[in-house]
Amino acid sequence: MKITFLSLFLLVSCYKLVSAQKFAPNPDKTILLVGQTYKAEYENYKTETGLTPIGSSHYGTLFTGTIEQGDDSPDVLFLDWVRGSQSNPYALVAISIKDNPSAGGYGQMVNPTGANFDANAIWQSLIDISAGNWDTQIDAYAKTMKDRPDTKFYLRIGYEVSLFLFAYRDEVRYNGDWLTEKAIAGINVFDKPSDFAELDPQAYINAYNHIANRIRNVNGVTNVDFVYHPVRGTNDTKYLYPGATFVDWVAFSVFNNDVCVDVNGIKNCEGKMVDENLQNSIDFAKSKGHRIMIAESSIQTVDPNSTVTDAQFIDYLSRLDALVKAENVGVLAYINSNWNAHGWGAEWCDSRIHKNATILNYYKNTFGVGTRYDGSVPTAINEMVATDGVTIVSTTGKNTYRIISNGSQYIDRVQVVNMSGVSVMEQKALGQNEILFDLSHSPSGIYIVRVVIEGKVVSKKILVN
Repeated sequence: MKITFLSLFLLVSCYKLVSAQKFAPNPDKTILLVGQTYKAEYENYKTETGLTPIGSSHYGTLFTGTIEQGDDSPDVLFLDWVRGSQSNPYALVAISIKDNPSAGGYGQMVNPTGANFDANAIWQSLIDISAGNWDTQIDAYAKTMKDRPDTKFYLRIGYEVSLFLFAYRDEVRYNGDWLTEKAIAGINVFDKPSDFAELDPQAYINAYNHIANRIRNVNGVTNVDFVYHPVRGTNDTKYLYPGATFVDWVAFSVFNNDVCVDVNGIKNCEGKMVDENLQNSIDFAKSKGHRIMIAESSIQTVDPNSTVTDAQFIDYLSRLDALVKAENVGVLAYINSNWNAHGWGAEWCDSRIHKNATILNYYKNTFGVGTRYDGSVPTAINEMVATDGVTIVSTTGKNTYRIISNGSQYIDRVQVVNMSGVSVMEQKALGQNEILFDLSHSPSGIYIVRVVIEGKVVSKKILVN
């Protein structure tokens, strides 16, 4: 297809029709999300820790247009349960391109002697995405988000993307064989991917921008931030970078080896706190003006001959916390899950932080109320001037509040519930546009205030100290 200067100008211009909506905490705060995909584990986290994360993490398959993994199956069930159990949540969603290419009719890339082998399946799918072949499925994702305006979405377009999978385009050779062949010759193909015809990073860049543009500008979705999530390799991060237009965040996964902790006996960057490649990738992202997200994190098996000890678990958590603080990470998603119960391999373990009192107490002191992660819930209700017709302000009394209807509409009723859904206060206010309520005798914690204004319900969180 011939692209003129004018058509290129118009293409770039249309990419800027709708500005990005940034869902970021204050500069010294970190939004805490908990994953992944299982309702019981999410609920168990809240019950055992006494903490309510601001949201959850979810996974979908591009070729189906659905968020269907785990308890979301067949589509967004877990996410909608979170929405029903807490007000205005955040949702970290990964649109996977690599995990199930067969769902799109593509072959598999992992077994060159197996059935349906296709050496460049992912690359071909990226070309097809940019050509518009998967626009129906992209539009389905857009509708999912647009239909849930109460939810703030972080959307990973692909996740843990790498040159090895997302740029390889040889129609015959298995990418592992090609990589081995070059390594034997003393060549690191990832040092300068542009030197090799077999690597085409532009395919992912184009597909990422096509998906983001279609969601934001064609479908008009405003409650989404787009997330670029490469593996930690420095050149993977650099060469697959889609550009600033649709990258609102740059995310990384931070497991054991990323913070120099052994994985199943495999050592990495001993004596250091952060893997050098990860640090270089973070530095690159920040040089482009992006705030950092940790989209996946979890303790893994350290020693293959024993279960994870309290000391090892706490060492990992302390390193994770140190990285968040050193790099001013804006969003942290921790996978609080019994990995083995879901069929994962020996390098994974039970990462639930309430396993025993020692780990739980460390976690609550480091990531709980009063820490930087307390930024995951509103803590200054008197600073919240609503755009939804309701303002709640603190009065001079401790934990007493005034609700004001911003306009001619009248307040019908106010109800306050705790995070277990138990009503602690209910008050009628027929014919009034202002009402006072008192929570000074309620236990400290997070509460949801539900204000009914002429049949419409507006919910807000407050923190009672």
